Amino acid sequence: MTNTTGGNARTLGGRLRELRTWRDLSLRVTAELAGLSESHLSRIERGERSVDKRSTLEALARALQVAPSELTGQPYEPSRSEEHPTELQSHHDLVC
Repeated sequence: MTNTTGGNARTLGGRLRELRTWRDLSLRVTAELAGLSESHLSRIERGERSVDKRSTLEALARALQVAPSELTGQPYEPSRSEEHPTELQSHHDLVC
């Protein structure tokens, strides 16, 4: 996976802070829900640290009860393990 923030670390951090405050969650509680340290989350929000792991992005999205695309502002492509082979096969059957 590519770096989910690229040059937009401040943008992702701003979205995190906005959603966190909108949900009325403290930095500490949000960090705990996401399995991060409070200082790590704080640095992400301030744009000092990027989110370059899909698992971190997903954990933050889960903690804030949003889709990962709400944080990145980009379409979210599920990993291969998240795809459902039976659904893919059904789609293939319909198309062919």
